[in-house]
Amino acid sequence: MKLKFLLLLIAQVAITQFLFAQSKVKTLIKNDIVPAEMSIGKLMNYKSKTAKFSDFRGKLVILDFWNTHCAPCVKELPGMDSLQEEFGRKIAIIPVTRNELPQVQSYFKK
Repeated sequence: MKLKFLLLLIAQVAITQFLFAQSKVKTLIKNDIVPAEMSIGKLMNYKSKTAKFSDFRGKLVILDFWNTHCAPCVKELPGMDSLQEEFGRKIAIIPVTRNELPQVQSYFKK
């Protein structure tokens, strides 16, 4: 019984050490600087299918989180277009969604 308990204790300590050894993910908050090497995948209407935040160096980057089923999000999209037109190359507005690409393409065809 003592041997079984000791083995379980050693296993638990080993697993705990392994978990604490994993790299910590830093949560970004408003006005934090995003690491330049962080990438964005599955892009639409951009020169490539992926991009790094360093591609937007010198610009204000706005991540606009939206969904095709979110009425306030959709209502805000034309305003984002207006901002992009007004500020041109000074800003980059990147709409971010969890919708699948065909669903987004279908939505914008409407």
